[in-house]
Order: sequence, then C-alpha cells, then structure tokens
Amino acid sequence: MGSTGSSTPDGRVTIVVVPRERFSSARESLESVFENTQPPFELVYVDAGSPRSLRRWLRSQAAEHGFRLLERDGYLSPNQARNVGLDAVTTEFAVFIDNDVGVRAGWLERLVDCADSTGATVVGPVICEAQDPYLAAEHPVDTIHFAGGRATISRGSDDSQVIRDEIYRQHEEMEAVRGELAREQMSLTEFHCFLARSERIRALGGFDEGLLSTREHVDLSLSVAEHGGTLWFEPDAVVVWSATAGLRFSDLPYYMLRWSDDWGRASLEHFRRKWNLAYDQYFERRIASLSERRQSRLIIPLVRRITFGHGSPRLEGLLKRIESRVNKHLSDRYSRQQSQATPVSGAA
Repeated sequence: MGSTGSSTPDGRVTIVVVPRERFSSARESLESVFENTQPPFELVYVDAGSPRSLRRWLRSQAAEHGFRLLERDGYLSPNQARNVGLDAVTTEFAVFIDNDVGVRAGWLERLVDCADSTGATVVGPVICEAQDPYLAAEHPVDTIHFAGGRATISRGSDDSQVIRDEIYRQHEEMEAVRGELAREQMSLTEFHCFLARSERIRALGGFDEGLLSTREHVDLSLSVAEHGGTLWFEPDAVVVWSATAGLRFSDLPYYMLRWSDDWGRASLEHFRRKWNLAYDQYFERRIASLSERRQSRLIIPLVRRITFGHGSPRLEGLLKRIESRVNKHLSDRYSRQQSQATPVSGAA
C-alpha cells in the first residue's frame, strides 16, 4: 500500500474506516490516520452514500496510498458498514474507526501491544473530545469521552434481567487525570475506535445489523464476554472525536436517518429481546430521548440563528413537529429502498 505498507509480510493490522453520522470531517480524519500512524498496516475504507466531491477525493486517495475503497451508493448503518469492512480483512487484527475521529501518534502500536501482552479480544483506547480533533498532539485535548467502562446483566427485584452500563471518567479533564489511567480489563468498549481480533469477531457472526443506531458497543461487549473473550483498556493509545462539530447541509440526510426515531426504537427493542431484558427505566429513558440529539444539533441552533440568539419556544416547537414528520419520511423511504436492495455484506 505504499506509505501504509500493506504488502509488508509483518503487517498484522487492517484499519477499517466506517461512516458514523456525517461526512464533513472524513478528509481530516483520514489525513490524521496517515499522518499519525506508523506502518505497516492495511486500510479498508467503507464509503456509503457520501457526497460526490468526497467520493472523488477518496478515489484519488485510494490511488495515491493504495488502500481498498469499498463503495456503496446508499447509506449503511455503522454495523452494516463494519461487516462490509470485516469481510475484506485478512489480517490478525482489525481496528474499526469512525470517519470523524482523529488519532494521536503511537495509537496503533500501543493497541497492538496491549492485545499481545494481555491476549485481549478487544482493546479500547482513550477516546477524548476536542474542539478540533485533528490538531497536532501538542495541542491540549479537552475532555475524556471514554476511559474504560463496564456492562453487566443481573437479576432485578422481580427476577427479570436488567442491564446497566457505565463509561469511566467521562467529561473529566484529560490532563488532570492522565497519570491515574492504567491498562486494565474492562467489560465495555466504545465504538468510535477499537481494535479486535478478526477471527474472534467473525466467530460471533460479525456485528449485529439489527442494531441500527444504538447499543452496538454494549452488544459487542456482552457477546465477547459471553464467548469467553476479554476486553481491555489501553491508556497510552489516544484518539480524539469532536462531539460538537458543525453539520453541513450535505450531512443532514444521513445524520437524520442515523439518529431517526425509527432506527433508535428498532435498535432498542432488538437489543432488549436479544438479551432477554426487562423493559425498565434503562429503556424508558432512551426511548423518551430518541429525538434529543437531532433537536440539540439541528433545531435549537437553527432557532437561535433565526432569532439572533434570543430563542423562541414557540418556533422551536413548530420546527420540532416539522422535523419529526421529515424524519419519519426519511426512515420510511430508506426501509422501502432496503426491502428492494441486495444484502450489503460482502466486499466489493
């Protein structure tokens, strides 16, 4: 693969890039991978429904760097895209990373070292949030998004099964707690970025495509543990995600579908049935908040812009009702298209 060294015999890792919720940070994210990752590694890029200008750029980058570009015309859920990428992996390890994540120097070597030292099935890095995740390492990282976690299923008071999950150190200042972070076994990973043993993920049947937009990371974590695998946290591997990045107009159709009420509701119900879980406050809260992400990123900023920062509850309520109808139309149209399409799994 030229600079990435995919043809080198000691290449053990394939980086699989998948869309998360938008496309406007894809260039900076991929450039960050090339600038801050030491070869050898292979790279598989799953491009599903991106704007034409980005697709042209990705084709030029694939020709220049020699990575494998798997193109799909329509949108895919993240787990669908991960399965497309997994089908193309031939190396011992696969690193799945979203297309809006920047990486810091040494991240990949440290993930592999942790897997080698511990025998881990899955290794998660520190995932931070920063205003600009693609700045060089000497710029300060704002806060921690993920520094390990746990997920457990237990018996409730009425003998039903309940789930609880927790992410450690979330929203704490990275510089303040860096010295306290240690390599440790965990029971929950995050999906912005993680390393996995390819064959162990295949043995699980790949990624569950019934989970369209939520609980994917919890599901994989539980599945790995159920099949005798282990998950580890590696504090010396750092990647950075911008939770506050602005959306471009070309991002909106995928963003609204990705976080649609229909996708969220279907994912939660599938997850609940799969793990035989009670419908408790865990699910009630998530069902009740399905539209909050769209409202906070789309409706509220638009209202503030229209009202010159003053806000308007009446206008906000009107736009929420309009957006809800548009959102339903988008998810219904996608469902009709999917029912007529061929399966997405398999490398092209």
